[in-house]
Amino acid sequence: MKKGIASLLATCGAVLVITMLATPVNATQRLRDVRVVDEGVTRLYHTMTTNVGDLLQERGYTLSLGDHVNMAMDERFTDNQIPRIEITRGMEVEVTVDGVWQMYRVSSTSRVGHIVTLVEAEHGEVYSHNLRRSDPIPRGEVLEFFRPTSHTFTSSIPIPYEVTHNYDPTLTFGEERVVQEGEPGEAELVSEIIMLAGMRIDSRLLSEIVLSEPIDQVVAIGTRQPTPTRPRFEIPTAYGEFSYIRRIEMNASAYTSGFSCTGKRPGDPGYGITASGMRVQHGVVAVDPSVIPLGTPLFVEGYGFAVAADTGSAIRGNSIDLFMYDLQDARNFGRRTVVVYVLE
Repeated sequence: MKKGIASLLATCGAVLVITMLATPVNATQRLRDVRVVDEGVTRLYHTMTTNVGDLLQERGYTLSLGDHVNMAMDERFTDNQIPRIEITRGMEVEVTVDGVWQMYRVSSTSRVGHIVTLVEAEHGEVYSHNLRRSDPIPRGEVLEFFRPTSHTFTSSIPIPYEVTHNYDPTLTFGEERVVQEGEPGEAELVSEIIMLAGMRIDSRLLSEIVLSEPIDQVVAIGTRQPTPTRPRFEIPTAYGEFSYIRRIEMNASAYTSGFSCTGKRPGDPGYGITASGMRVQHGVVAVDPSVIPLGTPLFVEGYGFAVAADTGSAIRGNSIDLFMYDLQDARNFGRRTVVVYVLE
């Protein structure tokens, strides 16, 4: 009986050997180990598959837009090492386009420029955004895209009138009288304002139309010398003798018509025009009208004949500001005490 079983086993073994040798074996159709790393989690699989795509399909891995695999889907496994398939999942990026929320899914290594390209391709517009194109996409931050918008506005502005002066011998020296009232004109302005994300970034004037011309104001200035009503005093000077009715010691300074003294430049409204309307020239001085009335003729020691025709915010009390043509002369003059004679 034992001999019969041994003979039978021997016979079966011979048959099995013969069967295996008779069937060709594909060397790739064998059980192998494959590692898959998905989002940092590593798993080891035993599989009969021969390439990356088949293995991922067999094990239920799905890939979405933006996901990246370190090996090609048709790359075949080799026998000399355990394959390592690494899956880097994409990320979702929130954006707002002109205030409208959208979601894009991209590779985790994408840069801002990639999102910019996607947004502009989808909307057919060039947008401004709050990051540089070369920056990595920040996680958890909303990327904002804005399209500049243009708005047109129409407004009216007054055109200031000019003040002209005529000398009138029938009026007392320094007296002023308005002969013709001035009236401002009107202009219509059309402007374009460029807005981005609710902020004004640029503007330009499209047109300016004069609706009405201004009417100049005409002021007469008296030149007639007033009759002396106060005691007269005589004083000799290099200019000859003259009569005066009052002698005042004053704190003197000097000024020019330039920007550093007046804050105005040639072409600015009122440039070179005094508070009395006279144009600045040697002999025009600024005073406190409560001390010396405008229009008063003066003689300033070390300066010469003058007329009180201007005022200044810093000229208070016994202060006087002397006009000079040259800024360096004004600076050299500095501040000093002078005797001022009020002429009759």
